[in-house]
Amino acid sequence: MTRQADPNAKLKRLIFIPKTPEEEQLSQNFKKLSIQDNLEVHDLLLEAISLVFKQHHYPPGNPQLRLDMLLNASNPHSIINHHCGFKGCREKAVVTALFVNNGKTYALCQRHFAEAKQSGSWRV
Repeated sequence: MTRQADPNAKLKRLIFIPKTPEEEQLSQNFKKLSIQDNLEVHDLLLEAISLVFKQHHYPPGNPQLRLDMLLNASNPHSIINHHCGFKGCREKAVVTALFVNNGKTYALCQRHFAEAKQSGSWRV
């Protein structure tokens, strides 16, 4: 069993050791990809790590004040001025919710908020 990562360790390296034949193949393919794209493994790992941080909203701030939840690119005002994110719905938004299927956050009106609470595809 592997141990938990220690962010305060003296050694500042990340090490990937394949544990299964599938992971060994993945590791070989990763190296081949770096050669194919004329990149260092370091560059590809850095890109992957950046994507993980973006996906998991790290480093964490105050999640209640995340701008991407409060702002919309087409209407850069607070949620108070938003319309519901459902296509064709022009009702005033009352809450934001995460649509799990695509990982995007939408503003929802009261009616669609009630539907989202019933669905397993939304995190409110």
